[in-house]
Amino acid sequence: MNTKPSLRPLAILAIAATSACLTSGCHVATSTQPIGTRSLDLSELPLEGVWHSPDGQPFYLRTVDANAGQLEVANVTTNQQGFILQRHEVLLRQQENATFANIRSIDPNPDEHYTFGRLTIQENLLILTLAPAGHVRRLALEGAVQAAITTNQQGDGVEYSVIVTNGFEHLGSRLASPDGWRWLDTGNPIVLSRQKSGLN
Repeated sequence: MNTKPSLRPLAILAIAATSACLTSGCHVATSTQPIGTRSLDLSELPLEGVWHSPDGQPFYLRTVDANAGQLEVANVTTNQQGFILQRHEVLLRQQENATFANIRSIDPNPDEHYTFGRLTIQENLLILTLAPAGHVRRLALEGAVQAAITTNQQGDGVEYSVIVTNGFEHLGSRLASPDGWRWLDTGNPIVLSRQKSGLN
């Protein structure tokens, strides 16, 4: 079944959510290497500027290396000690007709692994659909990719931690295929809308 992501605001997360959400709380797979065989050229794709999540939280995108498809995303949160600057590296890659976003935290808690998903770029929207750990676990059990899998018992349920360690190109091909959406969390896309161009 070819199910593309629907935009359901109540189910949306922010693209630069904390690493804890991206790697465990939201139960998505991660990878030791970026997904996608070639970098997306950003020289004619201006993404720099202020973007907002559905709840109005601003995120600041800047281009680090246009040829390498490398962005930095920053946002500010607060806790009892005060303000916290969160920074994430985003590598945009392409494979076949799909664009992938590979995200990892830079600061304050650096990540070794990338959270990944298919990215749809519209005029004033970024729509990211992540790969649930359970779905990628099935691909690993089929032998389509190699992954480190750990199981955590949570009450009556089971949570999986899945880190893809090999078969990156094959995984990208599966996710880029016409039925690739079945391996992605299409019910909970991450959506950011553009506020304005430029960082000022």
